Amino acid sequence: MKKVILFGLGSVYHKVKDNIDFSKAQIVSVCDSKSENGGKFDGYDLISLNEILKIEYDFVIISSSFYNEIEEVLKTLGVSEEKLISYCNYERKFYEFFLGDIKYNRYLSLINEDYPVKNFKILNSGSNPEDSVEFFSYYEASCFWMADKINNMGNNKKILDLGNKKLANAILSLNNNITSIVLKDCDDQISKVKYLIQDVKDKLPFENGQFDVFSSLVSIHLLGFGRYGDEVNPYTLINFIQEINRVMKNKGDLIISTMYGKKSLLFDCGWIFDIDTIKLLFEGWELIDYLIDNHAGGYIKEYEKRYTKDLNIDKYENGEYKIIFLHFRRGYTD
Repeated sequence: MKKVILFGLGSVYHKVKDNIDFSKAQIVSVCDSKSENGGKFDGYDLISLNEILKIEYDFVIISSSFYNEIEEVLKTLGVSEEKLISYCNYERKFYEFFLGDIKYNRYLSLINEDYPVKNFKILNSGSNPEDSVEFFSYYEASCFWMADKINNMGNNKKILDLGNKKLANAILSLNNNITSIVLKDCDDQISKVKYLIQDVKDKLPFENGQFDVFSSLVSIHLLGFGRYGDEVNPYTLINFIQEINRVMKNKGDLIISTMYGKKSLLFDCGWIFDIDTIKLLFEGWELIDYLIDNHAGGYIKEYEKRYTKDLNIDKYENGEYKIIFLHFRRGYTD
């Protein structure tokens, strides 16, 4: 019998629990990003994040729609990727190891002999829960925020991109000229995006004043750490911003998102900036709009609304962060 920890105690938790075949798995503990060690939840031992590695378990089942962020937190703590199962990410492992056969057997029992596809090979793939949020992650949310901004600028913009979702760039490429800086080429390209294969530590191969828009979502704070195969260089971010200043037109827009909190460095995870540091990095550009995503970061704090304009970080410790979406502009007189 597999020993599992359920991470996430919201609405998805109950879906996971209801789908577990308890002849195949035993829930040894439950946890979420805000839980403290000690006490009970739904009859199970409630543990803190730091206690996970002290418990004997086979898998951590992530019972939350925000599985991307939680996976990163757990891997940072030392939980191996092989032991992570995200219920909302349609992982075959969950259905193979834990899913009960009640609905499956019920369905088969209702099929009569005259059913048109009676002889089909039938496999139990499980059920995929309905999404309870509009966007799974801050990455996808910031993609929409960026696309909405660019859409309102009109068509035929020359856009330089670093690190955006490829689907967002592909859609924008229908009406704009997009060049995306990547470390590896895309062998299956179908979009109109132009890919530039380059480590951004190097000078960009463009003349001055070429682009209307620069976009970069949750990427700039990662530059220079070698996380994705780039060269380790602490000056990559500074030098790259200087290059962006050079290749942008005098009248242009920067749309970015990054980690926001008290000034600190999580090596190999990224720089955490406060608002004053962000403005200093992009000196010469005017911050005309921003949005805070409170449901992001390693340790999600309680909040009333997910998206706000509240820049306050008093409750945050060094290393804790949320995500800020930013729109800078220069050269506009009206």
